[in-house]
Amino acid sequence: MDNLLFILAQIGVGLLAPLAFFLVLRTSVKAQAYGVVVGWLSQPCWYATVYFTDQWLTLPVHMFYTYVWVDKTCRMFKEHVTPPWRPVRYDGLGYRR
Repeated sequence: MDNLLFILAQIGVGLLAPLAFFLVLRTSVKAQAYGVVVGWLSQPCWYATVYFTDQWLTLPVHMFYTYVWVDKTCRMFKEHVTPPWRPVRYDGLGYRR
């Protein structure tokens, strides 16, 4: 069972992490939002890989990746979600202020 979980974690890291970085680097806000979701889905795979391979010295790197995803999520939420009590204002060119 552990071997199957390790293989699934490796597939998750190999597919989800590059896809997340690819989407986050897109110029479309929608693609970036999907990239953040995919990045969050890849995080358990990273931690499972650390657990199954006993490479505990890489744990700070994975914790840093988790911090980066939290930071990106907070920035996107701040920039693109307008609270209902604050109206959206646009300048003359159609950009949000």
